[in-house]
Amino acid sequence: MKSFAVYLLLLVALYACHSAPAGETNSKSITKDTSSVTEDTGGQYANYFVVIADTGKSYYSLRKEMFQLSKSAILTIDTMGRLYNKTKDLIALPDDDSDEIYRGEYYPRRYASQNISLEYLEQYDKSGKKTIALVAGIYEKKASADSLVQILKPLSKKVYSVEARLYEGCMH
Repeated sequence: MKSFAVYLLLLVALYACHSAPAGETNSKSITKDTSSVTEDTGGQYANYFVVIADTGKSYYSLRKEMFQLSKSAILTIDTMGRLYNKTKDLIALPDDDSDEIYRGEYYPRRYASQNISLEYLEQYDKSGKKTIALVAGIYEKKASADSLVQILKPLSKKVYSVEARLYEGCMH
């Protein structure tokens, strides 16, 4: 199983790096690949492509799925130090975190990364509050996100990608 996962990750890397010569279109690509575009407001927002493996309201069932998906697809988990706070019913930094402003609060993943984590879906796909997303990666290029979606489909039937406009400015 491990060699299958390594093969799949290699396939994603190769697909993401492939681009058609100028003036040609890639027949394998359904939609135009778009890089992160920073617009107005001093370049504080950028468009990214977020791969969401699953969604739900139960932190613990999605956490279990996150560990299974990480193991099966050899994806690195990065919780950014956040845990589930039962009292607050919130994915949050610890109450004793060094960040005085966000300690005990949710701090979103908002930059390109190939890490898997649990996030609030409303950060990426305007949905109901408190819906948790099992994010499998955030990419600057649509082709990279689409490749990961294809790789994860056998492991997670609900996987999809969504274009999201993420705030990149200072949150302090």
